[in-house]
Amino acid sequence: MSNRRIRTGFSIVLMATLVVCTLMTASCGAESTNGSIAAEVKRRIDLWNKYCREQIPRSSDFTGNQYYRDIVDLGVPAAPYLIKEIENGSVFLGDAVTVITKKRFEEYEQAEYNVRDSRSTATAVVKWWARSRKETPRNFSLLYVRWKTLRSQGKREQAKEQLGQMRGLGIAALPIIVQSIERGDRQLIPLVSELTGGATDPNASAAQVASWWGKDKEKWLIPFPNSKPIAKTGPDRTTTAGDVVSLDASASTDPDSDDLSYLWTQVGGPPVVLSDARSAKPTFTAPSVEGRTTLVFQLVVDDAGDLSKALPTPNSRSEPATVRITVEPKN
Repeated sequence: MSNRRIRTGFSIVLMATLVVCTLMTASCGAESTNGSIAAEVKRRIDLWNKYCREQIPRSSDFTGNQYYRDIVDLGVPAAPYLIKEIENGSVFLGDAVTVITKKRFEEYEQAEYNVRDSRSTATAVVKWWARSRKETPRNFSLLYVRWKTLRSQGKREQAKEQLGQMRGLGIAALPIIVQSIERGDRQLIPLVSELTGGATDPNASAAQVASWWGKDKEKWLIPFPNSKPIAKTGPDRTTTAGDVVSLDASASTDPDSDDLSYLWTQVGGPPVVLSDARSAKPTFTAPSVEGRTTLVFQLVVDDAGDLSKALPTPNSRSEPATVRITVEPKN
């Protein structure tokens, strides 16, 4: 039997295993590791590699064995570590990531990802992992608008196809799907149930889904990579009472080239009113002072834009940066 047939046939079994694991966290997932998830991932991969070295020449059984299932059973917390292993050459772990995340590469993605076998799946998974924090909200929005339009036009089959492609985004889309349900799209409730292996009732109310998500979302949020942005305020400077002063955060940067949001806070000196504390260049009028006085402002930038806020974004907020504006009395 070819590796492709083994992989395809066994994906059904792996899906079932993941569902059981999700519903029985006492015996599966991170809680079963009795230690660091990183160490447990390594331990299980070592056992799997040992099995492969000893058995594969006879069985060609890369993914249809208990050692592989044990890796999948670790669930979402293991995904970042599996990506590292894939980057280091463990191509068959790409299938494990797709099972854990429920990511399905659709036909509209084939030109970019071109998934054909385990090796190309591994390549696609690594590429998707690096981009998904940005791509998932954008792709969901496009599919969602098409789905709503087709439904309003009574084109049920085409709408069903768009819904299937939304499902193909996997559990990375769960936060955005739940937001849509909370806004009134109850038709998406069965999609949540499907993606979570029945963790929610397909006939639940929107309020019930929102309540479930509030309590259980940490089990489903994927820790996609994100580099911390860097806040920059420019140099300290001196001004005169009554002058209009402009703060400037435009030199702030993000290693991932994400759009930034800004928050200025005054942390020292007599209080002043900023024109817009959330803009890159807010202004204020230097206060009247009797002697040389220093105002201190703190800047924090965040790379979680309007769409990305729906997804978990570790390291999204920068370390604070400060700038001192010294005000001289007016002669």
